Formats: sequence, structure tokens, C-alpha cells
Amino acid sequence: MHEYICRAKRKDNGQWIRGYYCRHEKRQPNPMEYSLKEDNIQHLILYDGFAGWNMSMRLMCAEIILETLGSYSGVNVPKNNQKIFEGDICSFYIFDYNGGDKEYQGVVVRSGSRYMLWHSKDSEYFGSDGGFDLDWVVAQDDEFEVIGNITDNPEWKGV
Repeated sequence: MHEYICRAKRKDNGQWIRGYYCRHEKRQPNPMEYSLKEDNIQHLILYDGFAGWNMSMRLMCAEIILETLGSYSGVNVPKNNQKIFEGDICSFYIFDYNGGDKEYQGVVVRSGSRYMLWHSKDSEYFGSDGGFDLDWVVAQDDEFEVIGNITDNPEWKGV
């Protein structure tokens, strides 16, 4: 079981934030009105923050841009222990049975219960190679690195 945290951009200032995702219904002016319309739902990340004059830790929340939300894969980059999140763009090598290697770039996408490296957010295929299992790639490639994310690099095209 891995730590369940998410990452998203704050709605108020566009900064990345990590914590626990939750949906919250905004309070209605009339308590008798109950609606789950999307415009009445807030998407929040709860995080640990400093509060008060004594700088004690307390749980705080920030409204997020839902399109930037990505969950932690449970896998870290071996050389710097960086957490790998859904939506990260990664550079990696795949070694074939002839002893050769081929460089790829892919985006981390959740596929069922697994995290995969796909050619793009919408297409899982690298030609005949298909998509790659994130756990397997990280375990076999000591040059694996996160080079960005699809939110900050929307023009990115996989290699």
C-alpha cells in the first residue's frame, strides 16, 4: 500500500500543491435547495500548513483546477527519490533482447489499477511496443527521469 496523495494547481495563484483530494458542495443561500450541479461543487486539496501566531501545523485546504489533478503512483525516481505523479512526462530507455536500447518519452497515466507510461495522454501505444508498466521501467532503467508534466508542457509530443 502506498501513500495516497495528489498534486494539482491552486485556483487562486496557479501554484502546485500536494495533499489529499476531496469534493465539497458549496453552501447554498437557501438550505432547502440541494443541488449537485457541477457549478456547486468545489474541488479541494487538503494539505498540512502553518497557521496562527505559534506556527502550529494544521490541515488547510485550497481550491484546485480539476484538469491539473494527478495522483501519486507509489513509485519514486531511484536517483533522487522524486515522487512520480499521474501526468508526469518521463524520459527512459527500454532494453531489447539483443542487448540494444531505445530512448522513449512518455506520460504517466493510470490504467485500471496500474500506472503506465503512454506515448501521449490519449494514446497508449509506442507503435508495436505498446505502453510500458511504470514499475517495470523504473526498476530496469537507472537513467529514468521526470522531465516535466503535461499541464506545464501542453505542446509536448512523445518521442
